[in-house]
Amino acid sequence: MLVLLNQLKTQAKPNWLTDGQRAAFDAIRDALRFPETVNLYGPVGSGKTFLAWTLSRSLAMPYFPGPAAFDRRSERPTPRAIVDNAGARERTVRSLLAVAQRKGTHTLLFITHRHNEMGFQAIALPAPTPHDFDVVYHNLSLLEYYALPPVREGSLWDAIRAVL
Repeated sequence: MLVLLNQLKTQAKPNWLTDGQRAAFDAIRDALRFPETVNLYGPVGSGKTFLAWTLSRSLAMPYFPGPAAFDRRSERPTPRAIVDNAGARERTVRSLLAVAQRKGTHTLLFITHRHNEMGFQAIALPAPTPHDFDVVYHNLSLLEYYALPPVREGSLWDAIRAVL
């Protein structure tokens, strides 16, 4: 699984996105043209992490799998960052913002499972559609991973697990 995830992370590119991911990608890219804090949220398995990897590669923003990884990074300035699995509770977000301020981060995308109510611009990623699964299976086939029979509902993580 780790090998496949690393392949997906290094191959992440906009033309591999589902329609919902592409709409979110465009909205986030536009929002982050200027210093901003944006919350990407959506259900588990909707493709938030793959979208974050794609944004990281496309916008040259460092990706952190969680707030602890962001906090552990060296003390040198990090003007732009993507923080996955951030948690949507106000206390958690305030702690993340304090770390971002300490690191000189002016442009921040934080990713949660549910909408944050603190007033930041929020962009929703919807639950995957059957067509989204087709896109994921096509991308996996480019990496020579195949699933028989393919999964067509639930989480996009289920689709990835089906090829292993």
